[in-house]
Amino acid sequence: MSLLDPLKDLPKLLIPPKPHDIHALLRWQWAIAASVIGLSAALLVHVALACGFVPSVFAGFASSEQMTKIESEISMITVLNLSQEMREDQMERCKTKDDDMKFKLSGDLDRMELYYTRMTHTAYALPACGDL
Repeated sequence: MSLLDPLKDLPKLLIPPKPHDIHALLRWQWAIAASVIGLSAALLVHVALACGFVPSVFAGFASSEQMTKIESEISMITVLNLSQEMREDQMERCKTKDDDMKFKLSGDLDRMELYYTRMTHTAYALPACGDL
């Protein structure tokens, strides 16, 4: 006998028995009542956790103002990283003598400048080679 054998009999409990067997009918009614109570309790616990009513267990999902704050912080970090990467690529483009590498770095810088402009709505002023 495996551990899953009792689970195989669960769907049979949902089918009502013949009306002449009163004990089976009562057992079926109790099984349905227990199922409804169990599912209701599980739903209640789920909603309480999701809404943050039990913060010691689970703080709930973030509110829209928290998500806005997190998104703005992520955008700020992304802009800072992007500007640093653009500055480093500009320094490398100024130092390199290889024309193919300069072409590749120029393309990368153009792509990053476009992304930076889309994020900040301002153009990034790349420093000239003499300023680095």
